[in-house]
Amino acid sequence: MSLKNILMGLLLLTVAGCNSAPREVDASIALVPENKSPLVGEKIPTAIEKHLNQAVSQIINYNDYTIEILPVYISALGFNCTRLIFEKKQADKILKTACRNKNIDSWVFIKSMNTTKNQVVL
Repeated sequence: MSLKNILMGLLLLTVAGCNSAPREVDASIALVPENKSPLVGEKIPTAIEKHLNQAVSQIINYNDYTIEILPVYISALGFNCTRLIFEKKQADKILKTACRNKNIDSWVFIKSMNTTKNQVVL
């Protein structure tokens, strides 16, 4: 085999490998089994809470806010969680994370790395 054929084969293998995207991974089980830890956070009003168990994104209006509710996911600690993006006219978007507290069967805002420090007055 000539060097030209070898290089052409390597080039084709490289292009074929880069042509397909890696498979998407979706967490469906908790990393920590049977987590009994209570969640500490601000309780979410019932008017918002009733929209949080949905599997699809949705947008609702609440007081002066337009709230985009993202789909529910399972956190590493086994809680059902979602992210909420609060938007007020002529203001920055505020990102909050909400998780369902299994012990009292209600949703609470939790502190998270992706939570915006700005306050939302509900």
